[in-house]
Amino acid sequence: MKNTYKYLLLLIVIAALVLVISSFTKNAPVDTSSDEVIATALYTDANGQEIPAEYTDGKVTINFNGEVMTLNQVISGSGARYANDDESFVFWNKGDEATVYVNDAIVFEGIDSQSLEEEQAEEVLPQEENSKSYLGSWEWAETVYPTDEGGAAPQPKSDKFVLTLNEDGTVNGTTDCNGFTGSYTVTNGTITFGDGFASTLKYCEGSQEAEFTSLLQRVQSIFQPNAESLVLELPLDSGQVIFKKK
Repeated sequence: MKNTYKYLLLLIVIAALVLVISSFTKNAPVDTSSDEVIATALYTDANGQEIPAEYTDGKVTINFNGEVMTLNQVISGSGARYANDDESFVFWNKGDEATVYVNDAIVFEGIDSQSLEEEQAEEVLPQEENSKSYLGSWEWAETVYPTDEGGAAPQPKSDKFVLTLNEDGTVNGTTDCNGFTGSYTVTNGTITFGDGFASTLKYCEGSQEAEFTSLLQRVQSIFQPNAESLVLELPLDSGQVIFKKK
């Protein structure tokens, strides 16, 4: 009988220990860090030295002078700062730049060459290299002047103002009175219309023709915010002549 009581007591003690251990396990902090690569970079300095870097959650792994090291993120006033245990080696990332300190002395300063390549690839091509999407007919939609520009910007009172840019470098169009023809060139995002336009000679009272053709003779640059719009910019940021696809 005594042995039976001993076994029962032992089972009760074991069950209590299991409950205690289970409670600690449930309340223990969970390590949520991950070794999944969040971002990569290739930092290059002025001398061509490169440091490849892989960023994970709270860590960075770099190859510095042939030595692969994983550094933990530490407190920093700005940017992301990573260091070894005694912080004698520090890798400091700010934006696209990285600096390496050894015993508080700078031994490397570089910029992410991958980021530069991506930015260059995303640059908008000059208008004449962008499939010449400006070709075709465009209706004068509005004119915009800066708020400090003297005088009101001329606005079209008719849908007759149409500009057609042809692939052979000729331009033709209509106004609220006459038709006109001429030439134009587009180079590196700038546009120039030839000296004057040839036009029919009908006279129309109250016509905006002179205002329209005068604006065209003044424009300096060309760009498209989207496929349905064309913007001709006046010199010195003095205004924009905006067209919509016809």
